[in-house]
Amino acid sequence: MFGLGFGELLIIFFVILIFLGPSKLPELAKALGKGIREFQKAKEGIAQDIHKEVTDSKNEKITAQYKQLVEVEGKAKDEASLATNATKV
Repeated sequence: MFGLGFGELLIIFFVILIFLGPSKLPELAKALGKGIREFQKAKEGIAQDIHKEVTDSKNEKITAQYKQLVEVEGKAKDEASLATNATKV
């Protein structure tokens, strides 16, 4: 955990216990847990926003390419019908 061994964590816990006392320790743990949860929620929200932006930009590119393809296809059909009509005349 964070590159700390069990002995170092035990010393940190003991120092916190001395400074805060046993009555404040549960409150500190609860506040720490809430902070970590909120941080994780914010991290997930940012990841979702980034994923949505990337997906939307990909969809916009695909839509633009599809529109270009439809335009080219429509022009090709128009040219083919004009060529057919020209040969009939």
